[in-house]
Amino acid sequence: MVARTPRSEIVWARPGHRDRRRRAGASAAPAPILLLLFVVAVGLGIWAPSPLREVAWADHGGPEFYVDITAPPAEDTDGDHHFRTLESTLRIPPNPQEYDTIWVDPGRYEGDLVLDVEGLTIRSTRGPTQTVLAGRVVIRARDVHLEGFSIESPPEGTGVVI
Repeated sequence: MVARTPRSEIVWARPGHRDRRRRAGASAAPAPILLLLFVVAVGLGIWAPSPLREVAWADHGGPEFYVDITAPPAEDTDGDHHFRTLESTLRIPPNPQEYDTIWVDPGRYEGDLVLDVEGLTIRSTRGPTQTVLAGRVVIRARDVHLEGFSIESPPEGTGVVI
């Protein structure tokens, strides 16, 4: 009598390839777990591939500027990077240079803005519900970021011109 191997135990493989059956007690493929850890690490900013890490953590070294509509008018001329209006921040020395940041406190800022500094970032500290730009915003430079503002266009034209 010839002993036969049950069909469920036969493993078909191409010549030269290993038997890919899982051993008893072996865990499922570790790849999904590693992928999940990678996604979490990148999402939390703990780790990033080197080109992304260099861009994300770049420090341009420029000063930060602060705008507060409630500040006294003399604030614009004391040279401490604190200003009352956005217009004065852009035209009274020390002026923002490439890739500097301007932080804007809540309030209604009226008047036209011309943004011609490459890489300039202007951010609201409280978001668009509390920080309003009333007037035209003209962007004449590359890589300008305007974040967290409501923009009210003037009645005679467009609110943002790029």
